[in-house]
Amino acid sequence: MEEEGDRGARLGDALRTWAARPPHRPPTAAAREIRARLTAHPTSAWPPRHGWAWATAGALVVAVGLGGLLRLGRSGPGTEAPPVASAAVPAAAPLGDGEVLIWLDAETPLFMTFAPPRGGRSTGGGS
Repeated sequence: MEEEGDRGARLGDALRTWAARPPHRPPTAAAREIRARLTAHPTSAWPPRHGWAWATAGALVVAVGLGGLLRLGRSGPGTEAPPVASAAVPAAAPLGDGEVLIWLDAETPLFMTFAPPRGGRSTGGGS
């Protein structure tokens, strides 16, 4: 079986050999060919020349506008979500220094501690 180093060395040699080859055509000739291709077939997609493209763009503008108007119409006074009743969240024990309580839902508390350990800094290696 072949070693990884041997395969890497062979790949490096092959890439250097490939990069050292002269180009098939000079850069000026390649630039001329590209320029000729670009100017021979203009393929600009804008502005659209087909009626269906304009109709689609217009329909999208109208749909977005109507959606915005409908959303504005619903957000008047009195449509806000009612506040969460404090009775829905059970009382918890007082939190210590660096502790945080986050209620994920009405029945699931998440206690998190953001304080360093009280025993001081360990030297590591206990994992």
